[in-house]
Amino acid sequence: MIMTIKTFALAALAGTGLLASVGAQAAPTIDVAEAPTGFFVPTAAQTYDAPYYRYFDGDWGWTHNAIAGSITTASLLISAFDVDPTEIDQIYAYDNGVKTLLGDLAVAPDDYSYTEFVLGANFFDDIAAGLQVFIDIDVGNTTNTWAVTLAKSTLSIDGAAPPNPNPGVPEPATWGMMIAGLAIVGSTMRRRKVAVSFA
Repeated sequence: MIMTIKTFALAALAGTGLLASVGAQAAPTIDVAEAPTGFFVPTAAQTYDAPYYRYFDGDWGWTHNAIAGSITTASLLISAFDVDPTEIDQIYAYDNGVKTLLGDLAVAPDDYSYTEFVLGANFFDDIAAGLQVFIDIDVGNTTNTWAVTLAKSTLSIDGAAPPNPNPGVPEPATWGMMIAGLAIVGSTMRRRKVAVSFA
């Protein structure tokens, strides 16, 4: 039996769906917003390309997927590139519809690095509905002084390990789901082969 790419993709997705439904009941959990969402850069080679490398007038926002279940602790980790020492890039999250300042991105010139913002219990209902996040780039400047590129925005629930901060590197959970999908495909093909040989 020849498996087409479409059949393989559907089988892999079925496997990831099974794994995701099992994992949804257990903590810790992560949700990663990255390319092609918003202006997150898809690859490191595009770091300085428009529209990803953004200046003061390039402020933007995004929404994380809703995370169901009980939450004990939560952190928002933003992977940013080229935050200079005198540059101020502020991160906000919406708390029951109110745009709330979490803090500034940490200095990381010419490198991708996470800045972690610990979210209080007041954000847990927003996380359950889909946390909305916003970046205000190069606060206080009205000229193209400093620019920043974002690679990922990661919600870490109950201590989940964040993925590599570099763009284009999938989170560990994605690799696990892909491997599980492949295992299911392989198992299905072996069963079909055995069934055919006995016929």
